[in-house]
Amino acid sequence: GLKKLAIGAGDASATINNLSTATSLSTDVIQELTHVAISSNSSFEGLQKTLGSFQRRLKDVGDEGKESIKTLNSIGVALYDASGATRSMDDVLIDTLSRLGDMPDGLEKAAIGTKLFGRSWNEAALIVSSGSEGIEALRNEAQDLGMVLSGDLLNSADDFATSMDVLSKR
Repeated sequence: GLKKLAIGAGDASATINNLSTATSLSTDVIQELTHVAISSNSSFEGLQKTLGSFQRRLKDVGDEGKESIKTLNSIGVALYDASGATRSMDDVLIDTLSRLGDMPDGLEKAAIGTKLFGRSWNEAALIVSSGSEGIEALRNEAQDLGMVLSGDLLNSADDFATSMDVLSKR
């Protein structure tokens, strides 16, 4: 039973690490937003869809990417800091969720959300439903409750699960 629990924790760690690699988000933000998503009646799977969709829209170099940048600018989210350097994906995403969370519900919010998150807007809408203050409070709560594991601990758990998987196939 303990072995199965440890492997499950390792697999969860691998999922977080892989999502971090795929989206350029820190593992801390992913874990914090997981708590926000679950507390907002969404799920980790819903969060994964939301993050993947948002990241794809920002990395597109074609017309859709340009449209996403215009949309972000329209709600006061900048991709570049004052010195012209690209802001971190963590900062851009949190600012985007916070700005959307503070907008009144309605057609404009839904239209902007759909432009930024595509079909994943339904999940993102749940995540932003508590507004910027609620998002921040839930992120802090995840930290306070010890739900955010360090990168080293995530990597160790991931390595353990991988080792156990290799051993079980021998």
